[in-house]
Amino acid sequence: MLHSTQCRTTPDHETLISSSWSAGCRRWPLPGRSGWLAAMVALVLTFGSGGVALAEQDDEPKDEAAKKVYALPGFRDIEPKRTIVVGNDRELRQATRDAEPGDHIQIKPGTYRGDIFINELAGTADDPIFIGAKHAHEPPVIRGGRQGLHIVRPRHVMIHDLLIEDVALNGINIDDGMRPGGASHVTIRNVRVRNVGGQGNEDGIKLSGVQHFVVQSVTIERWGVGGSGIDMVGCHHGEIIESRFIHRAGVLSGNGIQAKGGSTEIVIRHCRFVNAAGRAVQIGGSTDLRFFRPEPAGFEARNITVEGCKIIGSAAAVAFVNAEDSVFRHNTVFRPTHWVLRILREQHARGFAPTRNNTFERNLIIYDAQSINDVANIGPGTEPLTFRFRENFWFSEDRSRSVPVLPTADRGAVIGRDPRFDGPLPGDLALSENSPAIGYGATAEFEPTRISSIWRSVNPDHEEDGSLVSPGP
Repeated sequence: MLHSTQCRTTPDHETLISSSWSAGCRRWPLPGRSGWLAAMVALVLTFGSGGVALAEQDDEPKDEAAKKVYALPGFRDIEPKRTIVVGNDRELRQATRDAEPGDHIQIKPGTYRGDIFINELAGTADDPIFIGAKHAHEPPVIRGGRQGLHIVRPRHVMIHDLLIEDVALNGINIDDGMRPGGASHVTIRNVRVRNVGGQGNEDGIKLSGVQHFVVQSVTIERWGVGGSGIDMVGCHHGEIIESRFIHRAGVLSGNGIQAKGGSTEIVIRHCRFVNAAGRAVQIGGSTDLRFFRPEPAGFEARNITVEGCKIIGSAAAVAFVNAEDSVFRHNTVFRPTHWVLRILREQHARGFAPTRNNTFERNLIIYDAQSINDVANIGPGTEPLTFRFRENFWFSEDRSRSVPVLPTADRGAVIGRDPRFDGPLPGDLALSENSPAIGYGATAEFEPTRISSIWRSVNPDHEEDGSLVSPGP
């Protein structure tokens, strides 16, 4: 029997569709809510602290400390050159068409039509362009249309504090216009996307050919049945951190996050997935050769790291698909419905290597051996013997079946010991003080994976002196 403290509920909650391990609980506290609110308040104070307001002068007080929000990747401690406040569809579209380096477009609370198209939105390293809420605690709503927000060839741009909903295709679509290198230095922060797409391949956020990017503190809820919460095609040098992906229970297709089309050097850290489609994280995929960036090089994804994440439900926690040299580590996997991991080959074009040379280590895996198909689903045309399994913590409710069947030995594994969670399940999946699983999974401290050519992490717990990253959502 899996042990945890007595069940309880709080006003701030999510809903878990599958509840057989939740001791009757269907709700749990939202992780880090206070921290997110504080960050939003800092954004409001900062963005209102300077510049020439063309539409109106912002009367919010200056806060010198809050200016540190501009210390984002590629964005130094600066104030916008001018502030443009917009309050209706016409003003918003005009402001985005006319935006210049150093502009901050502040959007008043209200509802705005989707299908906002922006071409060649170009800031600079010294003078980025910001588009987002005038008041972070009252994010404007972009509703309807085929695409909520479509930006082609942005450079040095930050999108922040928006709610995008009820869109037919993609919530946010950012691409390079099929010119590699044309979309770079993009930050999406404190954005919520929900109820987008239908039965097809529609995404919460779609990134195509984007380089040097950060997606931080976003929430994606319910996307197309065949799509992804975030879909990356030919993207390089990026971080997706401290974000949440919540989908419909029982969906066996699609992904929470997908990186394919030749994507490289991407870190997915401290994210939370709840019933996030068939594959919570897919490293690789199957991409039309025309859409690889910069060009096909024999793999769908390389050097992708998933670390410090909590994955609840989904048919599989992670799928490696024509992927190589990637790592899945320090994640907590709670009761996937079909498999823990999948090793697949879905790209059959000539010159592509099989899925190979990936690492699965220091994860905490809680699964029901009686209900899943297999721990590892291995497809034909792959090289599972090149996978490295190291020091994972495995626990099945039926302890006699906790020993996982893997393609290679899991060296240093802990098997069949109750991890002893603290609080209702799945909750925040925190461990009790006497847990034998301390040091494993998402709640452990670990040295973060660094991407050599990204500016720097925007995680406030990641210090430049190399100190450890603390647990996330």
